[in-house]
Amino acid sequence: MIGPPKEDVVLKLFDYRFELDRALRKGVQSHPSRNSRSAMHEVDIFRLHEGSTVEDLKRWRKRE
Repeated sequence: MIGPPKEDVVLKLFDYRFELDRALRKGVQSHPSRNSRSAMHEVDIFRLHEGSTVEDLKRWRKRE
């Protein structure tokens, strides 16, 4: 019997903030989330291309 994948990083969801229990690293990872409240949350995780910045991502999101 195969169980769930090992947790690499846990994402904790709070009202008005998110917390990771450790830093993200390069490569494939399992990211379970834990919601401490009953409110719904939405999380989008992006991988930036080499040479791209968070500002590039913000400009791209504004176009969508």
